[in-house]
Amino acid sequence: MKIVKYILIISASILGIIIVGGLLLPSQYEIERSIIIKGSIEDIENNIIDLRKWDEWSFMSSKKDTSLKMYYQQNNIGPYSSAKWKSKYMGEGIFRIYEYKPKAIINYEMIIKDNDHKINGTFIIDSTENGVRIKWLDYGELGYNPLERIFGLFMGNYLGQDQENSLKELKKIIEKND
Repeated sequence: MKIVKYILIISASILGIIIVGGLLLPSQYEIERSIIIKGSIEDIENNIIDLRKWDEWSFMSSKKDTSLKMYYQQNNIGPYSSAKWKSKYMGEGIFRIYEYKPKAIINYEMIIKDNDHKINGTFIIDSTENGVRIKWLDYGELGYNPLERIFGLFMGNYLGQDQENSLKELKKIIEKND
């Protein structure tokens, strides 16, 4: 009987530490990657603002996830363009570009329906002496759920790697065509 009592006390203590520790973690996350590409700003922007081209270079690709099915809205280029997706790997969701300022910034949002999570994203584009610098930011809220906040600690590795690989693929496409 003492063993059961100790197991319950230890289990409750561990659960308490997880809950309190999780609540002390940040409720927001931000992931950033950047790359310099030798090519025209227009070519780079066209690959980002045309949602159909994301399949060629981004983590939202049927090459990475063969179960991914994209359903494009009538307007699939530039501001207010959107697409829906279904996937065994990435669930279901909506992807929408809501702001585009040529040679400056592209803002988008991804809403993952399975857990109602929203990812905000920004591409900041500017010329440098060595080419075009693209900075890709993803950021969002984790809320009050301690487990989501703990998961937020690992998002930088998970989503950051997707960003990095996507930017490298975009670089290959743009520099191959130049």
